[in-house]
Amino acid sequence: MKKIFLILLCLILIFTGCSKNNKNTATGSVNFTVLDGFSGLPVENVKIVVPEGELIGYTDSLGKCSISDIPVIFDQRYPIKQGYGTFSVLGYKEGYNDYALFFAQINEQQERNIKIYMFKTDTPFSSGTPLSTIESPNNDWVKDILEKYRK
Repeated sequence: MKKIFLILLCLILIFTGCSKNNKNTATGSVNFTVLDGFSGLPVENVKIVVPEGELIGYTDSLGKCSISDIPVIFDQRYPIKQGYGTFSVLGYKEGYNDYALFFAQINEQQERNIKIYMFKTDTPFSSGTPLSTIESPNNDWVKDILEKYRK
């Protein structure tokens, strides 16, 4: 009886572990370049976070950081599928205003490039508040939605 119990317990642990690691979610990857908003120079050691996948990376001396396995999450709110997923990007660097990009677009197995401009907190133009931006939807999709509800 103990052997059967141990075998069942092992099988449960094996299948539970496999189901957590075997995600059926499509993914893509992004190459980030972070630049100073005034000088245009690369910003090193910026913490880049993609909350949807709990993914973190740091920029190098060229302001570059690559993050892969970003989940492609489709927006289910509209009757017309967008054809791409969206994700968020957060940027943190001591001495710079925090940065947030929402609704960044990504396709399955896509590798894309995103340029981020961060602004120092000690400039006259800085209010100390985070810079928040939103990536616009694809123009063709916007036209389709507008046409659907025009009538």
